Amino acid sequence: MEKSALKPLNKTHAEFGNSSGKKDTGAQPLSHRAETSMGLKYIDNKNPIEILPPEVIIKDIEINQTYEVIVLVRNLTQHSRRIRIFQPKTSKFRCDYDMQGPVAAGLAMKLVVTFETNTLNDYNDMLTIVSDENFKAEVPLRALMPQANIMFDLFLNFGFVPINREKTETVWFTNDGKKEGVVELKAEKTEGLKIEKEKFSVPVGASVPIKISYT
Repeated sequence: MEKSALKPLNKTHAEFGNSSGKKDTGAQPLSHRAETSMGLKYIDNKNPIEILPPEVIIKDIEINQTYEVIVLVRNLTQHSRRIRIFQPKTSKFRCDYDMQGPVAAGLAMKLVVTFETNTLNDYNDMLTIVSDENFKAEVPLRALMPQANIMFDLFLNFGFVPINREKTETVWFTNDGKKEGVVELKAEKTEGLKIEKEKFSVPVGASVPIKISYT
């Protein structure tokens, strides 16, 4: 799922907006969908609850910074439903929300998932949501350290190679992540194939050319 880019909040709040740029209030009716689907038990004829986003991923975390992500839990049925939220198990994640009664048909309950740490590491947790008729959903929560993101072409085409003549192609490795990356190239033993460097580093924001030859 595209997830919104996150930045340290420093006492401010980051929320998902709609296409008009207005801030999401966390409770918007699905009147149009409901009117066109009155014969269905659920508005989407599949799930009674919609959770957006279905997974929370916070990238490039820093210590002593607070991150927040808005999660909407929407009632897709045609009647009010009780929704219960079970907190994440670790103290790094927390979920805040307004205590309220049953959520009306078509409306959403807004959850604010917060993450903060004083130790740099990768963290994983789970937010559990339950409702009527034995509904249960788990929302994965992930907070990740800065890491490298190495981009390169997955296919290398030498085209026509004349007999006993060497042909060389260049593959560019680009790091658009937040940390220096190390690349190690391993190839099946193929006669005539030569790799300029089998192990090398790619600094943040840099591109490294590697020549690969075949005879």
